[in-house]
Amino acid sequence: MGLAEMIDEAFAGREMPAKVTNSDCSDPMDSDVADVLWFSGRNWRDITWNDWKGHDVALSFFTRDALAYWLPSVLLLAIQRPGEYLSSAGYLIRTFGSRNWAPSPDHWKDYFRARFVGLRTEEYEAIREWLLFMSNLETYRKYINRKPGPGDIFERAIETVCLAQRESERAGGPDLSNQ
Repeated sequence: MGLAEMIDEAFAGREMPAKVTNSDCSDPMDSDVADVLWFSGRNWRDITWNDWKGHDVALSFFTRDALAYWLPSVLLLAIQRPGEYLSSAGYLIRTFGSRNWAPSPDHWKDYFRARFVGLRTEEYEAIREWLLFMSNLETYRKYINRKPGPGDIFERAIETVCLAQRESERAGGPDLSNQ
């Protein structure tokens, strides 16, 4: 099975969430919240490269269920165009690879924990494989990984995904549904 098929299968059972953000969405509405709300009612398979370019901050404001639902579109689009930089993919790499998260869940902020702990085992596995693939792309190395080698951002990102999976299992299993 190829990486694209792995990603598609891992996230295939996700249903479109009714709630996409924890914002109260009151006026005046922040443009970042408007970016998140743009995704409401849209199938993740129909989201395009240009959609993510136009709404690239949405990943930062999704609920866990919304993140898990639209995440595969970012993963798949990034591997379909390996020579082009997709800022939403870069955001994921930077988020997982942040020195703030690895090597211990004790350092995780509630914001990170609420969004990235609770995915399904196969989703974590697909994200890890995606990160391995992305780590070989010069496109992302030059924008994100200024100091390659042991302990680089991709290594930290993979470690954080493994830790998030363990935390999810420890907290009562994958796919926690309270977000």
